[in-house]
Amino acid sequence: MTDPHAGLADAAATQDLGPEVTVGAVRLKAPDGWTRKQPRSQFVAAEFALPKAEGDESDGRLTLSLAGGSVEENVKRWRGQFGGKPEKDSQQELDIAGLKVTVVDFIGTFADQPGPFAPAVERPGYRMLAAIVPVGEQLHFIKSS
Repeated sequence: MTDPHAGLADAAATQDLGPEVTVGAVRLKAPDGWTRKQPRSQFVAAEFALPKAEGDESDGRLTLSLAGGSVEENVKRWRGQFGGKPEKDSQQELDIAGLKVTVVDFIGTFADQPGPFAPAVERPGYRMLAAIVPVGEQLHFIKSS
């Protein structure tokens, strides 16, 4: 089986940190006000800092990545990061440009684990909006928090 993350770290390190991003078969352009940053994780192809909302302590974060597994497995994993039962738990499938895009919106106490072996930091009142975009056999993730 091919590693679904193969080449992401190299691509992220050499990419222009401008507003346009190509991840796999998906190309996006960030709106004004979003700042492209070097990804914090080797599994993230592109990362943006989003202007913080009123009342928030820090900027938001939007990441673009590719990953394996099924849509259901990934949504279950994300839900598990909220203790398995977020305070708000919304999932819907939308037809966008002929693709079946799964969109989730979770709010609750998030177990933020910055690395695979790092301890999780509890973040109450956390919101995750995410879209899983299947293009061919590859899942593309767009996540904001």
